[in-house]
Amino acid sequence: MRFLLMGIWLISWQLTLAYPDPFVDVMRARHDGDYYDRQAAEWELEATGDCGTEDAWWNYCKTAHYSNLFGSGDYEVLAIIERAKPELDPAGFVYNYLHYAFVNTLDQEQRWQHLLTAHEVAPERYEAYPGLAGYYEVHGMFSDRNRVLRAMHQAEPIPAGVMDYNFNQLAGIPANSLLITTGDADTYPSWLLQYDYSLRPDVMVVNLSLLENYPTYREIVFEKLKLEEHELLAAPSVSSAEVLAALAEQQRPIALAVTAQHLIPQLNPEHLFLIGLAFQYSQQAVNNLQELHANYQHRWRMERLRQPLADDPGQRVADGLNQNYLPALIELHEHYQSTGHPQTMDLRAVALRVAERAGVAENVRTYLDGPTITLPRLASTSPGIRARQIERSFVRIPLGSIIHLDEQRIASSKSFSMQETEVSNADYQLFLEDLLRQRLFRHIDTASMGEVNWLSLLPDSLADWPVAELYKMGTPTADRNPVLNISHRAAELYAQWLTEVYNQDSRRRDGRNVRFRLPTRIEWVYAAAGGRNNVPYPWGGPYYRNAKGCYLSNFNSLLPQDVSLEARQRFIESMAETPADRALSFEELDRKRQAENCDDGGWLTVPVDAYFPNDYGLYQMSGNAAEMLAEEGQTVGGSWMDPAHFMQIDWLEERSLPHPSTGFRLVMEYLD
Repeated sequence: MRFLLMGIWLISWQLTLAYPDPFVDVMRARHDGDYYDRQAAEWELEATGDCGTEDAWWNYCKTAHYSNLFGSGDYEVLAIIERAKPELDPAGFVYNYLHYAFVNTLDQEQRWQHLLTAHEVAPERYEAYPGLAGYYEVHGMFSDRNRVLRAMHQAEPIPAGVMDYNFNQLAGIPANSLLITTGDADTYPSWLLQYDYSLRPDVMVVNLSLLENYPTYREIVFEKLKLEEHELLAAPSVSSAEVLAALAEQQRPIALAVTAQHLIPQLNPEHLFLIGLAFQYSQQAVNNLQELHANYQHRWRMERLRQPLADDPGQRVADGLNQNYLPALIELHEHYQSTGHPQTMDLRAVALRVAERAGVAENVRTYLDGPTITLPRLASTSPGIRARQIERSFVRIPLGSIIHLDEQRIASSKSFSMQETEVSNADYQLFLEDLLRQRLFRHIDTASMGEVNWLSLLPDSLADWPVAELYKMGTPTADRNPVLNISHRAAELYAQWLTEVYNQDSRRRDGRNVRFRLPTRIEWVYAAAGGRNNVPYPWGGPYYRNAKGCYLSNFNSLLPQDVSLEARQRFIESMAETPADRALSFEELDRKRQAENCDDGGWLTVPVDAYFPNDYGLYQMSGNAAEMLAEEGQTVGGSWMDPAHFMQIDWLEERSLPHPSTGFRLVMEYLD
């Protein structure tokens, strides 16, 4: 009996020494956000304990990153890497891989070198293979790309459902197409199927993100498509819309993967035809119902879609990806139902099976069963963001301050929270994608961003500047830049959607309901002042530059500024640090200070969290994007297009919306 008890104790002791679950990327396993939160916390204890290892630090960084993406984590991965450095071999795999994956302060060539070093010292570590495949693709080393994809699949097989999805994506598009993909799960398996399984070698698969960010890749692809002289080749980064417009000039049929649905509001819907797991992008009409029917009946592999036999993390990856079948299945179902097709019920069953496994069966059943589709709500049950994430982006504005506005003393009459930054393109795309998944086309039309020729809005003095310099801080449509050129009604719809998303989350703070809305002018000015009284700007004042001459917000520095020459000259002269400086004229010293300190690249918009926040922690209350108020047509804060005096917090500008200068941020208030 004693030995039996000792054996049980030893087993229990060994179990307590077991490591947490190792990290697995989302192309091979998918879990809910809570799982990644727990995993990150467990690996933190493991890495920072007395017996921390390099692999523990590696797992901690990766799981913390996933907790930030999918859970409620708020980890600073760069700070984790700094803590890990004393424990890591600078010549080893973990050190070099983490620097490639997360240290975005390095330039791309340095990051590539870290990736290549990681692979060289540990060629058996398959975790580096996806990055290597991207590196080889970008540099035109296609045989090496194929080799590493094959090794990746052999080391850790891609789930069968994901391979089926990519098979059907390739099988369902026209001959000799140019297939434009967006992510890992719809790109790497397609390349693998083409070159390891000889499936659809006539199709040219290119990744949109790589085209946007790597001029070398753009050059390789454009040369194959006979676009060698295209102006986009010189730009370090370009927008999705610009890439698609350039690709439309070549002769191959264009198929845009449905995973790129976030781009649809930026494109002409009359040129998009849903043919399966892709849209055919065509100036000519396409019989898409005929293509949908042929794909469903003859081209697609349907076994795992009809009856998936697995229920593991790998199958859950496929279940999430398979949501992209639903628009095609629903559209084909409507056609079958209207024509009395004998397989209508079979198609309905497949669509519901896919929807059930993705957790959206209720919405899909509404589409399939209702004679008309009328959804009173804007938010779906899977909007892609949670209440905790939303709440973290708002700052509580304290009561008690008194400010002056229009010669009146005002104070905040009730507690509210203000969004930390202007709403970004990435934030807004979540909203558009959720509307698109629900086929709320009327609302999509209202919420869509208008097309803008951004460079044409710059002053004539910049006309000869290289595009790369003008887009130094990213294009205005970049994820972290503010969303612009939308209507006042669109901003209200976004606020309604965000309210529904937050209030339907059972894990919201204290179960309390909130409302998001555009701020009033008094609320905005109160928040912009940051608790200070009699200040012209959110950073205090009285100048729009700091002591080094650097601009404190993103405005149009090329316009004549509405400040007296004498005041400007006194300020500039106060910055003269040497006798040589004091000998310069005002204009010469002004230009010298700008050249030395003020080239921040903000000719257009910059990321929403650029520059320093005010004392309440609010970023760019002045500059970058002018901001809408609850009163339609009124904007505050000034923008990248405006002169410096528009940056004053009491400046009110009347603008007809949509306008390429104007975005918004929201107020959050509790309803109970």
